[in-house]
Amino acid sequence: MDLYTKYHMPWEDYAREYEKIIRKRDGVAHFKERYGKYHSVCLLGTATRKRRSHNEVLRDLLLNS
Repeated sequence: MDLYTKYHMPWEDYAREYEKIIRKRDGVAHFKERYGKYHSVCLLGTATRKRRSHNEVLRDLLLNS
C-alpha cells in the first residue's frame, strides 16, 4: 500500500499488482475457506475521498469468483 499512498503510484498499477499477489497466494480461496460460512463480512479499508482502498481489489475478486 505504501507504493500507492507514499510514492504516488497510480491506483490502476497498484490494484493490478495487488491482484496478482492475491491470485498468487490463492487469497480468494483462503478468504472463502475462513469466512465463507458467514452471511456477511465487513471489509475495512483506508479509502478517503482522494484515495482508494486495497480492499476494493479483494471485494471485486470476491464478487467475481
